[in-house]
Amino acid sequence: MFRVFLSLSMGALLLYSCGPDNQRTCSGEDPAFQVVIKLAARPLPADTVVNVAYAGSGRENFRLSEPNARHQVTFCQFADENGVPLPASVPEGSDTSGAAGAAGAAGAAGAAGAAGAAGAATTEMPAAVAALFCQLWTAGFTELSVSGSGFETKNYELKPDDDQCTVKKDIVLDSPDAG
Repeated sequence: MFRVFLSLSMGALLLYSCGPDNQRTCSGEDPAFQVVIKLAARPLPADTVVNVAYAGSGRENFRLSEPNARHQVTFCQFADENGVPLPASVPEGSDTSGAAGAAGAAGAAGAAGAAGAAGAATTEMPAAVAALFCQLWTAGFTELSVSGSGFETKNYELKPDDDQCTVKKDIVLDSPDAG
């Protein structure tokens, strides 16, 4: 009788340990991270570079001066000062400072092209970009650094979260606590 009870107890323990855990199950249809990159009160400089290091040795750069370059894991779009991606159909603006300039930048370079979709190629540099909305398809721990004139280059560690498939982060590059 004791052996039967012990066998049933062990079986129940094994079944309990193999039961479903409460971790997230992501389909892979969403990016690992969504990051909004901006400065507090001015557009991003033309020489802004977003460097993404992932999977131990993987590296990729998004350059604001080359928004239509092909990427594998880093897809950035021009965004307004609130971090909302701008549509590619926004007409070109003449204001070179702030959101109107950023809207013109999206029209000139094509936010769809910056995001890796087929957009109209351009050789012109956008007038001003208020922010970047970046989706990172790195699927794990990622180190992001942003460089450009007028702000200090800092590193940002991005970590997956068991409770969400896409981790969202806003980075204000010239904020005192931006590290």
